[in-house]
Amino acid sequence: MKGERENINSSTLTEFLVLFQAFLIGCGIVAGVFYLIFAEFKVSNFLLAGCFIAVLLLIISIIWLGKVLVDFIHRKLKVKELTRYRNDYLIAFGTIGLFIVILRLLPYFWKLSAETFTVTFVVYLITSTSIYYFFVFQTFDKKCTWIQKEVKNCVKFVCTIILINAVLLIVNIRFALGYDNKDKTRDEITSLQHLWIVPSGIIFAEFARVWLVGVQLINVNGGRNEIVVRTVESRRVVNKISVKAEPEPLGKAVAPKATCNICSVPYTETGINIPRMLRECGHTICEQCASKLLNAKLQNLLVCPFCQKVTVVNGPAGTLPKNFALLEYRREVVQQ
Repeated sequence: MKGERENINSSTLTEFLVLFQAFLIGCGIVAGVFYLIFAEFKVSNFLLAGCFIAVLLLIISIIWLGKVLVDFIHRKLKVKELTRYRNDYLIAFGTIGLFIVILRLLPYFWKLSAETFTVTFVVYLITSTSIYYFFVFQTFDKKCTWIQKEVKNCVKFVCTIILINAVLLIVNIRFALGYDNKDKTRDEITSLQHLWIVPSGIIFAEFARVWLVGVQLINVNGGRNEIVVRTVESRRVVNKISVKAEPEPLGKAVAPKATCNICSVPYTETGINIPRMLRECGHTICEQCASKLLNAKLQNLLVCPFCQKVTVVNGPAGTLPKNFALLEYRREVVQQ
């Protein structure tokens, strides 16, 4: 249990990015207040401050209403808790990523003055920070968190995202070289591509992580944090192959079954119905069902359909340990 608790609080680069953006917003507000206090009194300055506050409240209100609408749709469709969180995260990272893409393409079609760039950058800071707060911050690491991956797979994932963003940066800069530099358009495009490369990479990495790897619930029980893994992909596979774990009668010794509890096919010593044991929980399923669970877009993670614990499988389902005790019991049953 201790090892599981250590995996719960997992800060991500997105959290640090949003905290930095919130810091920039706070510094801007403080600087604006000091400017109004110590600068020469002008009505236009106060009008500008009023417009900024109005835009700030308008953006926050629109995003809050969007979250309310998403929650309403989830309730009407009776979407399950984990799926709600996953949808929220995909909406958040997808929307912020789309905003960044628009900002990266904007200088190709519209010359950005210093004032225009400042306005668009401030709108981005407020919008992205608000989206993260309403859709992610309120539940992430409190009710839901990432599925933990092996270090080797994490390195592959990060390297892939970095490579994709590096290629996109090179392509954008190559297009920028085709512009005339008399009005500094080429320099503006190149500078903006370098500016947005880091937040773009971070946001799309989080989007891909939610979409491809999945998320897991955190169940707080009796003051202890326990991770209950229930991914969207594994639920679909479990429903597809009709997992029905029947409760065992209390107070009565029950002999182990010589058939798979998922497909009800008898175990065999060879072939696709060899009993394979899940290391993390000790439950046994046949090799064929284990392969189906592994093919649920979870890469090398196999979620037990009975207790929801995750077993890391380095290879196909055939690499899982064989349950020799169950095979011995099957031989005894056949002999009898």
